[in-house]
Amino acid sequence: MHSICIANQKGGVGKTTTAIHLAVGSSWSALRVLLCDLDAQANATSGLGLEPSASSPPRAQRSWRDGLEVLSLGRHLQGTGRDVHSVLQSALPQTGFDLTIFDCPPAFGPATDAGLDLADSVIIPIQCEYFAMEGLTQILSSIQASERRLDRALYLLGILLTLYDPREAVSVEVAEEVRRNFPGAVFSSRIERDPKFIEASSFGKALYEYDLSSPGAWEYLLLTREVLKDVRKQAGTQAV
Repeated sequence: MHSICIANQKGGVGKTTTAIHLAVGSSWSALRVLLCDLDAQANATSGLGLEPSASSPPRAQRSWRDGLEVLSLGRHLQGTGRDVHSVLQSALPQTGFDLTIFDCPPAFGPATDAGLDLADSVIIPIQCEYFAMEGLTQILSSIQASERRLDRALYLLGILLTLYDPREAVSVEVAEEVRRNFPGAVFSSRIERDPKFIEASSFGKALYEYDLSSPGAWEYLLLTREVLKDVRKQAGTQAV
C-alpha cells in the first residue's frame, strides 16, 4: 500500500478538493482507496456526501463509490491529549487498500506532522497568489523536519498549482516563479478556477460525478493520471 499526504499550512489552497478528486479518480482506476480525513472540520468527509463516524474507535465508512472508503479522524484526534501519531497509526487499516490519501488540516500541528510521518510521498497544493512562495517554503521545512524525525526520505510527488486564472497577471507570475525556483518539482497539470467545484461539493460529489464535461474535472483527471504514473514508478508496479 502506498500513502500520499496532501499538505499545506494555508487554508483555501485546494487541499481537500485535491484529496477528494485524487481519491475518486484513483478509485476509477480500479484501485482500493482510503481517504483519511485529518481535519476536524471534516470537509473531505462531507464533500463525499458522508457524515463523520460516531464510532469509537472510528472506522472507515464505505462510500457509494466502488473501491473508495473514508476514515474521518480529525474530530477524534482533536483534544485527545494522546500521541496523535500513535492514535492515527492504530486507527489505520493495515490491509485492504492499494492507496491511502491523508487530507491534512490548514495549519501546522500534530495532525499534519502525523500525516507526513506516516506517508510515503507528499503533494503540496499552492494557490497562485502573492505570498505563495512563503507558504511553500514553510511546508517544505515541515517535510524536512519529518525526514529528520524518522531518518528517511519523504518523496515529493509534486507541487500543484491551484486556483490558476490565466487572465490574472499574478496567477501567471506566481506559476512562472514556482516553476523557475522548483524545476522538475511542479506537476504538469494545473487546476484553474471553476465555480462548479463549489456546486459539486454542496451535493457531496466530486466534480467528475457532478459535471464530467467541466474543465476542472478534466484537469483533476489529468492530475490523477500523472500522480499514479509517478507512484507506480516510485513504488513498483505491484504496489498500486
